[in-house]
Amino acid sequence: NKIDFLRLFTDAELAGLLVAATQYPQVAVYQYKLDQAPSVRLNDPDILAGLPALEALGLLGPGRAAQILAGQAP
Repeated sequence: NKIDFLRLFTDAELAGLLVAATQYPQVAVYQYKLDQAPSVRLNDPDILAGLPALEALGLLGPGRAAQILAGQAP
């Protein structure tokens, strides 16, 4: 479910993503899609593309996208 997905992020990462959504339209789009989704699948194409993009923007630390995609909590 979505809360399990969100628990894969640190509070600091989530706070950074919320701020980034006000600065980067693509981050806002990812946030909107997450808000609309009834659940989250780690193999969803948007998740598979979005997490590495967030890492490339520096919003997630190096290697965090892979950890999240593997379902590893911080």
